[in-house]
Amino acid sequence: EPTNAHPGVCRFFEDLATYHARVLFLTSRPLSLVDATRHFLFAALRQDVTSALPDGPVLTSRSSVIEALYSELVSKTADVFKTKALLDVRRAFGGTPTPFVAGFGNRLTDGRAYARAGVPVDAIFLIDADSVVRR
Repeated sequence: EPTNAHPGVCRFFEDLATYHARVLFLTSRPLSLVDATRHFLFAALRQDVTSALPDGPVLTSRSSVIEALYSELVSKTADVFKTKALLDVRRAFGGTPTPFVAGFGNRLTDGRAYARAGVPVDAIFLIDADSVVRR
């Protein structure tokens, strides 16, 4: 069972998709774990038979497992990779205006990456371990 699944998360993102929002999944996990990450997002996280996360691209780091763990847990610099990845996506959409409407994460480094990539500050949301959403 997933340990970071928040009640209602699948329904929330499904509802966003009804407004034609596209979801981009960004993780500092290494590319070697992309299959496990996809399984978590699109199968294990399924909260009931009628609710699942919408399909979307999953961007991962090209670093090794050890490098990714060090970046996330020791140096706390996962935002460096995430910022670069988001800026690359932004450039693919022509740079401006930003293609990002909102950013959702569970770490302060996520919020920093979103802000650096041009996500409006009032549309950056962090979800804590108790499923409390904060700006």
